[in-house]
Amino acid sequence: MLKDFTVIEIVKTIGPLTVIIEANKLRFVKAVVEAMEYTPYVRYLMDNKGKRFAIQLCKEKDTQAVKFSKPVAEQGAKAVLYQNQELVDVIRGLMPEWDAEKKYSVTGVYSKSDKAVVFDLKEAEEYTRRINRYE
Repeated sequence: MLKDFTVIEIVKTIGPLTVIIEANKLRFVKAVVEAMEYTPYVRYLMDNKGKRFAIQLCKEKDTQAVKFSKPVAEQGAKAVLYQNQELVDVIRGLMPEWDAEKKYSVTGVYSKSDKAVVFDLKEAEEYTRRINRYE
């Protein structure tokens, strides 16, 4: 009876898997860090034709590995900041219509089989910081 079914992979996160692309750095929210299992190293991947980029879990000795997160006890509820002008220039170079002075946020999709989060830059929105005020 279940012959043509496949297992639905459910990844529990505390919120959207968002990256904020600033002028000179990337800010990955806590949900991304959790989805990536607080991995100490990732590598960045580009899909120029599809205007997408991804971060993929990797080991320190893998090609183009860069530091990502501290262990969960040290990272806590903090976002991961990655300040690398060359990487930001490559990402922003895929989107020439973006205003150089503005920040953009992109919600990614987690791929369990690839141990990666993929961000479609065509889905980016201008980022404005939200302030929660309790009255």
